[in-house]
Amino acid sequence: MSNENVRKLDIYGWGSNPPDFLVKTVSSLRDQLVKALSGLKHEGSGSSVVVPIPDVDKIVLPVPKFTVDKTEAIYSFLSQDKKERMRHSYGKSAADFLRVLMVSCSILHFIYFEDFDSCPDYVAFPKDEQEIEELLRYCEKNKVAMYTYGGGTSVVGGVDSSFCKRFYKGVIMCSLERLNRILCVDEESQCVTVEANVTGPQLNQELKTKYHGRWTFRHYPQSYEFASIGGMVSTRNGGHYATQMTRIDHFVQSATLITPRLGKIETPKIPSSGSGLDMNRALICGSEGAFGVVTKVTLKLMKTPKFSQTVRIEFKEENNAVNCVREIVQSGLHPTQCRLISPMEAWLNRVTKSANTFVLLLGFESHILSDFQALFDCCKTIVQKYHGIGLTQQHLTNDKKLMTKRKTKTITKMKKKRKKKMEADALRYGIFGETFETVVTWTSFKALNNAIHACVKQHFHNFNDKKNASEKAPFHLLTYRFTHCYVDGCAPYYTLLVHYKRKEKESAKAYCKRVLNDWTLLKTKLNECIVNNNGAATHHHAVGVDHRKAYWEEIGHRNVQVLQALKHYLDPNWICNPGVLIPLPKENIDIHSSLPISSKL
Repeated sequence: MSNENVRKLDIYGWGSNPPDFLVKTVSSLRDQLVKALSGLKHEGSGSSVVVPIPDVDKIVLPVPKFTVDKTEAIYSFLSQDKKERMRHSYGKSAADFLRVLMVSCSILHFIYFEDFDSCPDYVAFPKDEQEIEELLRYCEKNKVAMYTYGGGTSVVGGVDSSFCKRFYKGVIMCSLERLNRILCVDEESQCVTVEANVTGPQLNQELKTKYHGRWTFRHYPQSYEFASIGGMVSTRNGGHYATQMTRIDHFVQSATLITPRLGKIETPKIPSSGSGLDMNRALICGSEGAFGVVTKVTLKLMKTPKFSQTVRIEFKEENNAVNCVREIVQSGLHPTQCRLISPMEAWLNRVTKSANTFVLLLGFESHILSDFQALFDCCKTIVQKYHGIGLTQQHLTNDKKLMTKRKTKTITKMKKKRKKKMEADALRYGIFGETFETVVTWTSFKALNNAIHACVKQHFHNFNDKKNASEKAPFHLLTYRFTHCYVDGCAPYYTLLVHYKRKEKESAKAYCKRVLNDWTLLKTKLNECIVNNNGAATHHHAVGVDHRKAYWEEIGHRNVQVLQALKHYLDPNWICNPGVLIPLPKENIDIHSSLPISSKL
């Protein structure tokens, strides 16, 4: 099945036109956040726009830096369309939103390309693997960089070509949106083969329509609505399950990769081979487009769960809450949901009425098991040991419900979509919101968590030490939750909210630049802090450009050299996603030394 009506992300924000509920909610969201960020003291209402919405019609892009001859095989699927070039310029992080807003804030009547520095010269729309191979050959021959663009949901600079342009004659963005067919379903083996740009909603709708919802692609990243399956595989993103099958690579049976030097590489369709290296994980999953283009994936499907049960457990002390989660995960019960939420995050998301209570959402789901009482009874002993409140017989009875796939998908999708849309629009109202995450052993979590909070506190404490000593530090709030848990550790996911007030007589563009520079500085400090305290550079957001130096520090220079050697063999001219994941030879980075992690700006 091919879906020619797949929705596309806007140049700014998530989705197309914001729904009415979002327009009405942004003002109240701002007031709620300002109230929280000012120490729970209300600062007054109002919804004056800090930064205008980008006006695409007023943005003028220069002609491409190179010309593609009409006789070239790739000419027929190349585009110079302004909106397509802009849409394929940035991802969806808060920093990307600020860069786009900076363009829209120019005092000129027309805004020129120097502010839109990640815009590609062309966007290619290949329809099959043959056209991708033609595109790779052209880029190799002409020393043109080629970045792969799937759903466009990267939050780590995965499609940011700005910093490498000086090394290449130009940039082509390879959009895979035409590779969106569901190729076949193996009912007996419970697998499906799809092209790279099929999305989760598209696949699940097909399974529901043609196979009566017997199976489901049970993987819900926060970018579920728009993220492509090829992109999920390339970045090893995290999904719905809080334990066990936490990342997309748990669902991958085989995949196809098109490389510049060797052409097509296919991994075998075998459930779990013990023969040598696992080529899916060694070469494809997590490669982030550095070795070539993922074009096809065979995924393991799950029986659609019919029953689900979740309870809310509250804790007064952080240590008790963390230890309770650890023991539950180490007990072998494998809850589907096991998410610990810090007090302020729980309060802001209306999970609790108190801003002083840690909340654990603990749940199970099954295709055949309808009564989870025995599982919760096992958890109850652990919860009582750590003084948790809420896991009672009455609570269980009231929360038990029959779960349909449609309801689950709709709720999950709308909650995540609403949050991401609000993040983008709240930014225009002076509320900067960004997330960062990691994974760490249980032994190291406390030290890492304390270090992160200290890093943020120190950053804003030193705010007045900058050039303008009279400038007050902005109100800020740092919260966290566990998104995924393992026997040996947890994945804390942090949300930073900052209320940056626009100065008197400060232009909107200068305001955006000031906020972006401050976040870039803090992000650099946080990357260093996480790696120095035994955390991973990322758990499921990918490496991209934002985390690459932290990633090199994490794995060590010997492993970086292994990646460089593999890159050089598969992509000798370094045209595929240059700079992402692996350092470019021309950057002259000393990977032997313990490098300070610097900003990409």
